[in-house]
Amino acid sequence: MDLSQLITAVRSAVHDSDYTESIITEHLNEAVLAVATGVLIPGRRQLSPPLPDLYTTDDVVTVLNTGYLTLPADYNRNVIMVVDSDGNTLTRAPSWLKFMKDNADKAAGGANKYVVSGNRLYYRDIPTAAKTLTVHYYKNPTPMVADTDIPTDVPITLHRDLLVGYAAREIFNVLELGMAGQKIDTTSYGNIFISGILKLVDILPEDGEPDYYDDTTDYIDG
Repeated sequence: MDLSQLITAVRSAVHDSDYTESIITEHLNEAVLAVATGVLIPGRRQLSPPLPDLYTTDDVVTVLNTGYLTLPADYNRNVIMVVDSDGNTLTRAPSWLKFMKDNADKAAGGANKYVVSGNRLYYRDIPTAAKTLTVHYYKNPTPMVADTDIPTDVPITLHRDLLVGYAAREIFNVLELGMAGQKIDTTSYGNIFISGILKLVDILPEDGEPDYYDDTTDYIDG
């Protein structure tokens, strides 16, 4: 479905003229980003897997006398691999806390191990000259703007469940605000969205270790 078709589908569900194309487009782009970033799978404490079409690589440069660098601006999730300019793959630490504990001395030398926390890539040892590292990761999706834009990163068979379902849920969550009892339409479209997430989990190939959701401070985006 292209953006025009998606907007029409949301309007058919909502039937509220106050929601303009611009507002609906914003919700649809939020939906694509939410799916790309990962949604908590019911009952698993695990995030839905990355969208394969968003896999990319980019070069970053180490910062002198600093043991970390900022990941590319389009970074979304999951640093899969880091490779130095000689083709050597850096070892990923199992957690940020362990990485910092094991490398508290910030020794100078060639970068050979790393860990990711937020949008930062921490590395040890710390090069005394700037070095190029190639980072493999999943990027942010490109927002839809034109009517003919198609969110190809999301499987087309799930556009209605994931994108229309998400957008309708967000809109009804506002429309039903303050209503007595259960938010019927919000719940209905929320269930459609979650059903789409479960279908997505079933059709996407396994991509290494799953992302586990953890509410502690040592959550690592692998």
